[in-house]
Amino acid sequence: MQPTFRASMNWLHTWAGVVLGGLLFAIFWMGTLAVFDREIDRWMAPMTRLAVSTTGISVDALRPSLEQAAAVKAPVWSMVLATERSPVARVAWREQSSVVVHYLDVPVDVAIERAERLATVSAMIYLVFNEGYSARADETRTRGTLAEEGIWLVRLLLRVFPQEPEVMGLAALMLLQQARAPARFDDEGGIILLEDQDRSLWNDRRIAEGLALIDKAMRHRRPGPYQVQAAIAALHARARRAADTDWAQIDLLYANLERLQPSPVVTLNRAVAVNKVRGPAAALEMIEPLGAKLSSYFYFHGVKGALLQQLDRRAEARAAFDRAIALANTPAEAAHIRQHLDHLDKESV
Repeated sequence: MQPTFRASMNWLHTWAGVVLGGLLFAIFWMGTLAVFDREIDRWMAPMTRLAVSTTGISVDALRPSLEQAAAVKAPVWSMVLATERSPVARVAWREQSSVVVHYLDVPVDVAIERAERLATVSAMIYLVFNEGYSARADETRTRGTLAEEGIWLVRLLLRVFPQEPEVMGLAALMLLQQARAPARFDDEGGIILLEDQDRSLWNDRRIAEGLALIDKAMRHRRPGPYQVQAAIAALHARARRAADTDWAQIDLLYANLERLQPSPVVTLNRAVAVNKVRGPAAALEMIEPLGAKLSSYFYFHGVKGALLQQLDRRAEARAAFDRAIALANTPAEAAHIRQHLDHLDKESV
């Protein structure tokens, strides 16, 4: 019997992963990272596009971490690229990932180098998770599995660093976000915003685990970006109704995140909380200076349009929504914005 195309691809993914893992292991232990120099640009392009699209962190901010990750990126990126994998292939990839995580556990002379390694591997794990978490409804059986693989990886990292508060924060953040997965899309694949989600569908077990982790992390009194983001997610998780959300506290947490990890995307997210606390005029004033940096960012124009709509500036809102549709990454995103346009049309009648 002739092998099927999928079986052939699974075989290829398995052996490609084994080869990449072997090369990674050999190069790391021989200390010859220079061999990867000519490959950095080839790897950097897709990694950077993924990083910017899923985290909003600037290319310049990510470049040092991605270059440091030259020795660990091969198995991580192979998992991102190969989303449909057989159980055998997944086991092979997880074995390679264990090498990546234990890359952190190799004795080093300087504590700073250990911290840099931890930050690099944490960023790669979060990128894998986000690639799955951001999957469309019709991609949950393929790309969606990456979110689960990211959670598996962060659990492994937590076993290596059980007392590291930022690792606890990262694990909590991923668990609290993934807990909402069952409520994020409707039956037609349309996006359901957080405030409109059926919270009875949220995964209570993962929420409890995430809350316990972030509570433990905060007791160390060594705040970091992952912990702050997890604390924000925890406030959403603790609110059993959208109306119960503590937006004032979320605003304060985003202000802290702006200090720890300045980014126009962080400011954009904070503006959503500011809108709830101080109104759309204050939120719009906050995001106006971000226009140049976020001109090609779908969510910027969607948020701006929504704020302008609340202020009854309909023509400007329509222009912002039109731009958001043009930049939408998925049909579901475009359909969500069209709902706002339909609402504007009804208000105009």
